Amino acid sequence: RYVDHVMGSFMLLRREAIGLQPLFDERFFLYPDDLDLRKRLHDAGFRSYFDAGVQVSHAGGGTSNQIRARRLFYSLQSRQQYWKKHFSTAGYMWLQLCAITLEPLARIGQAILKGSSAQVAEVLKAYRLWLLGK
Repeated sequence: RYVDHVMGSFMLLRREAIGLQPLFDERFFLYPDDLDLRKRLHDAGFRSYFDAGVQVSHAGGGTSNQIRARRLFYSLQSRQQYWKKHFSTAGYMWLQLCAITLEPLARIGQAILKGSSAQVAEVLKAYRLWLLGK
């Protein structure tokens, strides 16, 4: 069936789609690279389909579980690049405002509910790195 997006960890592309250059935007270090590719393919007339008969296991996080604050920093940085590339200035500003205010509060609240002071520290470190642009 037709879907808006499939994870990049298991994606098959038509030969014609591979001709799009560049296939992946190198500005995205982590995560939204597959979302950006999907949007550009969609804009070029390609569609994404999901086959429920196929199973793929993706652990997610892998080695980056050892550097959670840095992983969140890279994720925030890449999302910011995605927003800049694909949203209007007003949309970008709104997403930035939410990412700077609401999202860290929600992440910290979740960590507190879990009783994880280490996770609170990771969230604070990641947002500090992101806001400082490091």
